[in-house]
Amino acid sequence: MKESIKRLEFLCKTVPSLLENIEEEIFSYKPEIEKWSKKQILGHLIDSEWESARQKISNQINDKAL
Repeated sequence: MKESIKRLEFLCKTVPSLLENIEEEIFSYKPEIEKWSKKQILGHLIDSEWESARQKISNQINDKAL
């Protein structure tokens, strides 16, 4: 668990500056109308991981309550 926390802290410190260096035009570019941009893909991954983490925490809380 401690290693996971360290990794998350590292990512929270480093990723924002990496993303700031990407030009908005490149980050938002969609190769085709039905394709996703890099920005949309990243947003989807963040949302998916957030929901997964929320569900795991909820399950742990519910398991302890039983």
